[in-house]
Amino acid sequence: MTTLSIVLCGFFLLALVALWPIFSWLLFGGWGSPVIKSTICAFSGFDGQLLKNGTPLANEKVIRQYEWADEIHQEEMTTDENGYFSFESVWEDYEYKIEYYFSVSQRIFYNNDENVIWGGVKQRKEEFSEFGGKRPFLTSDVTDELKRWPVKDNLIMTSFKVSGFVNQNSSLYFEEGQLL
Repeated sequence: MTTLSIVLCGFFLLALVALWPIFSWLLFGGWGSPVIKSTICAFSGFDGQLLKNGTPLANEKVIRQYEWADEIHQEEMTTDENGYFSFESVWEDYEYKIEYYFSVSQRIFYNNDENVIWGGVKQRKEEFSEFGGKRPFLTSDVTDELKRWPVKDNLIMTSFKVSGFVNQNSSLYFEEGQLL
């Protein structure tokens, strides 16, 4: 190897290190890279019942929040006389050049900010991924402690428990050996 080739290799390596931020930007998402557009489920729908020491909580506000595109989105439901309530799935537009990490901060509380019954991060964009792939019927006794939600790819603490699942006809059914 000649001195000239060693100098040229060294110069090339130095230039590559110095210009790597620009090179990587062009290669992985700069000018001309296509924008991928899709729709994601920011918070999956579910049916539920709110209890206190096993007694239904009637006429309580249940508030669901999630963060998307640097904004807090919120919706409220009021429990009926038997403590029942329902939320539909929430969908958001998602644009990216390279997907490297997906997460949606989620929270459910009742009555006021201090009464959290669901909190954490959804890390998959599919509908019902927080619930193991099916629309659930959940019960929450507000006197229960928050526990880790046992579904893969989610970082969620909750007092909710799965009482069954809801089929396409909106009928409640139960499975032996339920996922949750």
